[in-house]
Amino acid sequence: IYDIAEQEVPEGPFRMLVDTTHQLRKEFLRSTEKFHQFLSYFRVKPLYTGLAGFFYELGVPLTRATVLPSLLSFLVLSVILFSRFAGKFPYWIAGILGLCILCSPPVIEAARLSTPDALSTLILVAAFILYLNRTPWYWIAGFAALSVLVRLDNLIIASALMVSLLFLPARDETRNVRPVVVVVVLAVFVAYTIFILKQAEYDHG
Repeated sequence: IYDIAEQEVPEGPFRMLVDTTHQLRKEFLRSTEKFHQFLSYFRVKPLYTGLAGFFYELGVPLTRATVLPSLLSFLVLSVILFSRFAGKFPYWIAGILGLCILCSPPVIEAARLSTPDALSTLILVAAFILYLNRTPWYWIAGFAALSVLVRLDNLIIASALMVSLLFLPARDETRNVRPVVVVVVLAVFVAYTIFILKQAEYDHG
């Protein structure tokens, strides 16, 4: 990994990466066990790391493969926001509204980072749009589950979304969700969270 980084990362940032005066970086550089343990911070984000790995297997340079999920998520989010606003406003107003959101510092910064933030935003926005459109519950549950695969802390939002389905008036009887379904989905979310955390222990703790 350090050999690849040396080839792809500019000299300045790479020197910071291998700075042995920094205790933590020194440990990662000299101990494969410590480096492997540190990867636990990313094992809890399997959908993001899986996408980055997929792009890397396609031949995208490693450091760019970690940013590509963020960039693509940003582009898809642009389309979703514009189409959502265009259904309520003229195109020029929809464009302005979409740009106001997309150009806000947190969103536009997420498009440039090797983090799951942009992917997480995309999936959660899609889940809430499905919720507002009163789409059948299993679609909402599916996107909520995907959001948890992107980031474990999305468990909180996904769970709140599932519970709120119990109070959302359905457009027809076939779209009502039963409490037992919500309980089962929440149990799956919690079981997955416990499982992935056990696979991702850092520093034996």
